This record gives sequence, structure tokens and C-alpha cells, in this order.
Amino acid sequence: MLPLYLSGSFRWIVAGLLSAIALTIGVLVILSIELHLTVEPVADRMWVLEDRSANAVLLANTTTAVLVDTKHWRHSIRLKREIDKLTKKPIRYIINTHHHPDHVDGNPLFLPGPEVIMTENARRRLLERFSLVGARPEERAAIPERGVAAKDTPIDIGTQIIHVVQVGRGHTDGDCVVYFPLQHVVVAGDLFYNGYYPEIDAASGGSALAWIDAIDRIIALGPELVIPGHGEPAGVAELKAFQGYLKDLIREVARLKDDLKLTRAEVAEQISLPVHSARLKPLDERANLTENAKEVFDELAAGARLPQWPTFEFIPASEVEDEKADADGMEMETSPGQAGE
Repeated sequence: MLPLYLSGSFRWIVAGLLSAIALTIGVLVILSIELHLTVEPVADRMWVLEDRSANAVLLANTTTAVLVDTKHWRHSIRLKREIDKLTKKPIRYIINTHHHPDHVDGNPLFLPGPEVIMTENARRRLLERFSLVGARPEERAAIPERGVAAKDTPIDIGTQIIHVVQVGRGHTDGDCVVYFPLQHVVVAGDLFYNGYYPEIDAASGGSALAWIDAIDRIIALGPELVIPGHGEPAGVAELKAFQGYLKDLIREVARLKDDLKLTRAEVAEQISLPVHSARLKPLDERANLTENAKEVFDELAAGARLPQWPTFEFIPASEVEDEKADADGMEMETSPGQAGE
């Protein structure tokens, strides 16, 4: 009889154990990547907390703290742990930039205590979501009795006044941004995706065409730093580049739809924006170029008017050289006469 360690059944047992260990290690690696949280200071006593969920932003002064967005529930425990390391001051306000789970699901973890602030449309959308999927009592307790309706809601946090600003429809119809004047920072939520294709949530009132004007209103606040809902903090130049993507997306969808008479499916298949695709990547199954094209097609098909943004014609290099030669020739013809005057 063969020793047990040489038998076929023993080898199968060892192989199974090794496979289980490898799978466990793989899962732990994936989870560590998924839940890794980066804390980046962006101003004095102000941090952005970045991971695979939406960005959260914390400002702590000498007496209190303000938290903008609380991430998806899977990420909120680590978020709270990191915040506890950054400040011992109580969080007085939680401001949600809109109603999506990756921005509001962590709210209950910080309650009771903070006042929750969101727009009235975001509040209404959140109640609609809970009516469909259900909600625990603590989730319902994290919804304010009423949302803000004013275009600009100033909030006194003791050492300064910050502003919750409704800049109009874009990602949803309940978006707001948070403006920190002393820090020259705007927390834009999902009205700005840096390095990623956005999600245009038409089912929640989102609009690609209205989004253009919303970004203009963010820029008019005069920030030096804009913190996106997804991606790294950036300057106004990156925000304008994101706006440029939306404009080019709308123009190209309109061309394919109206000039080439393509169907919705054909537009989604043929859409191509290589200049933007070089710097943008999909975030998920809803935030990618194909889905963006479908949403814009639907908006245009419903009768939305295409704005007349300035267009820029690129002149071929050969034409530039011809124009330069003509100008040089004219200069040579007039020079002798001018010299004799």
C-alpha cells in the first residue's frame, strides 16, 4: 500500500487546499484595492478622501467639521475611520451633492448629530429610490425633512461661510456644488468627472445640454481648485476640458443623427471622439462613451435644441504657408513706394 502522502486522494486534497488558499489571497487583494482610501490635503485643514467610490471632502476648523458626501456603504466605515484620525471635532453638517448611493449611503454612519443638507430634488429622488428598493429606519432618518430650494444657500460654520449652490441640471436634476471661498475650492460632485466618462442620468432628470451651462456657472464662482465626484482634484482647465468633451459629444451625436440619419443603435456603435478617448476611461457600465451617446440621442430626439457654441476651423498647414507667402509678396511690393515717400 502506498503511503498516504503519495496516494491520489491526498494529492487531490492538497491541490484543493492550495486552490482555496490562492482564491482567498486573490479575494483579499481585490478587496484591498477596492477599499483602499487615499487622503489628500487640498487646503489648510481640508482633505479629499479618494477611493473607488465617489470622493468625499472634509473641512475641519477649530470648533466643528463639514463633510461633503459619504460614499457607498461598503466604503463608509473606512471613511469614518480616516476622518476620526484627521479630526476630533464633531461633524456639524453633511452636504450631499446629489442622491446617488455612492454619495449618500454612508450618511447613517455619522448620525445622530450632523444636519444633512441636499437639494429638494435630490431629497425627492432619494425618497423615490427608497420607495422602490426599501430602506432601513436609519437610512430614512438620514433624509432631511426638506431640501434646500434656493440657488445659493450660505452656511455659517463659525470661522467662515460656505455656500451650497444649485447651478442647474447636469448629471441629475438635483445636483449642487459646495463653494469654499476662503480656500478657493469648489466641490463639484458628479457635475465634474476628471479622467472618466460621465454618467448622464436622464431617468433622474439629467441633461447633457443643460450640463454645459452648469459648468459655466461653476467656473463663474472663480475657484482655483475643483474637486470632482470621481477622479483627482484639478484646476479650471481640466473642468473646461470636461465641458469640451460634452460639447463635442453633443455635436457628433447631432451630426450622426441628423446629417447621416443614423438610428440610436447605429449612433452608439459608430460614435468616436479620439481626442477625448485618449484621456477618458469608462467608470462603469453607465459611464462610458456608448451610453453617453445614447442619452444625448434621446435628448435630441425629444426635441432639445442644439446650442450654437463657437466652432473652430482648423486651417491646413499648406494654406497657412500660402497665406504667409502672399503676405510677404505684398510687403515686398509696397516697400519701395513707402521708402520713396
